[in-house]
This record gives sequence, C-alpha cells and structure tokens, in this order.
Amino acid sequence: LDRVFGRLHGTANEAQRVLELVAAEPGITAAKLIQAFPPARAEFIILTIVWLAKLGLLDWLESSSGPASIVQLPGA
Repeated sequence: LDRVFGRLHGTANEAQRVLELVAAEPGITAAKLIQAFPPARAEFIILTIVWLAKLGLLDWLESSSGPASIVQLPGA
C-alpha cells in the first residue's frame, strides 16, 4: 500500500467525516459510506477507508449473510 499509494488520498475533512459516520452508525457498509460523498470522490473515499484501516482506526468485519461492515476500533 505504501509503495502504490504513499499517502492518504482523501482530504483530512473526508477522513474525519468517514470516522464520524462510522461512529454514528457502527457496522455501516463501505457502500453506504461512499454514498455519503459526491460520486466524483468515490475512489478517494475507498482509499481513505483503506488507509484508516491501515492506521488502525477502522476495521471491516466479514459477514456470511451480506456485505462486510466497517467499525471503529476501540481507542481510535
């Protein structure tokens, strides 16, 4: 990840908004998070979610019955 995308691609405000949305709705899906932003920012938001997970602020939980959900890690 560091070699291909060496930095957060979303803005600091977008990263903060992702964290706020996850805090407000634990278990939110990535699709729902992405829909909270303008369509032109979707790729940046996806990379922001990945980076926040890489930094230990978010994690996604696999589900056998549907899409994975995203949660904020304790202490983040």
